[in-house]
Amino acid sequence: LVNMYGKCGNLDAARSVFDEMLQRNVVSWNAMITAYAQNGFLDEAKNVFDEAPQRDVVSWNGMLAAYAQNGYVEAARTTFDNMPQRNLVSWNAMLAAYAQHGHLDDARSLFHKMPQRNVVSWNTMISGYGQKGNPEGARALFDKMSQRGVVSWNTMIAAYTQNGQGREALELFHQMQLDGVNPSKITFISILDACSCLAALAQGKQIHANVVDTGFESDVVVGTALVNMYGKCGSLNDARSVFDKMPQRDIVSWTAMMGAYVQNGRGKETLELFENMLLECLLPDKVTFITVLDACANLASLIEGKECHANIVKSGFESDIVVGNA
Repeated sequence: LVNMYGKCGNLDAARSVFDEMLQRNVVSWNAMITAYAQNGFLDEAKNVFDEAPQRDVVSWNGMLAAYAQNGYVEAARTTFDNMPQRNLVSWNAMLAAYAQHGHLDDARSLFHKMPQRNVVSWNTMISGYGQKGNPEGARALFDKMSQRGVVSWNTMIAAYTQNGQGREALELFHQMQLDGVNPSKITFISILDACSCLAALAQGKQIHANVVDTGFESDVVVGTALVNMYGKCGSLNDARSVFDKMPQRDIVSWTAMMGAYVQNGRGKETLELFENMLLECLLPDKVTFITVLDACANLASLIEGKECHANIVKSGFESDIVVGNA
């Protein structure tokens, strides 16, 4: 129950169940530590950790992961150094703390000191190299892996895409297919982003066909990536066709379709779509407002611009510097 309430974000209920337990063992204490840690309540997690009558490696890993995920790299390292024993989860958590927060030299040093590594260790390092703008270093590690899962391929494709190397991302995607690795929705999101950056419409359409074949077309995030890709490639009819067929749309989907219109000089259609979105009772976010203001500017439409300004004030985004600049 503590674990369930923690994963659902209901920490009051989790703590209530924990406090009412007549007997607690190390699993109970670990569940409460994890519940606080997963929801960003680090002080409360540390208090429970300190109060625990006994701790095991899971207890220590819970605190280590909490610090790592929230960017407290020094606290994570102190916890790691104080652990009476460590397992592979401990090493990977510390590795992720370094790699995900830009400490690539420290990550590399730790990676070489690890008594054992698994695919998670390698993927973490590949991601770290990608985030630091070094896809070549990421690829060198990728090529050394004895085993690769779909996450490894996705991580390497993302490293290329994040660094503007769309052609290399497409080549790796084709190699992934030749190796018989089934793409996931994350694969498609990354590779469609690569097509967007290259304005590679032909390749984008091929990947769209792969999306349909694998059943991911109904996924809202993949659908949004398709809309974005077609918009960047100037194929507005295809973008709108995907948008209209989406079984579910969120604010990002609507904004992507508006962005496609704006990028291709179709401000009138942007404003019409914005009105339709409001009729469906969806609340715009700041990216939506920036897109609509771009459309108003392109049309030199002062009336619609003032109406949008009024909506911005109502939504509380007027103080946002990016919205203000728009």
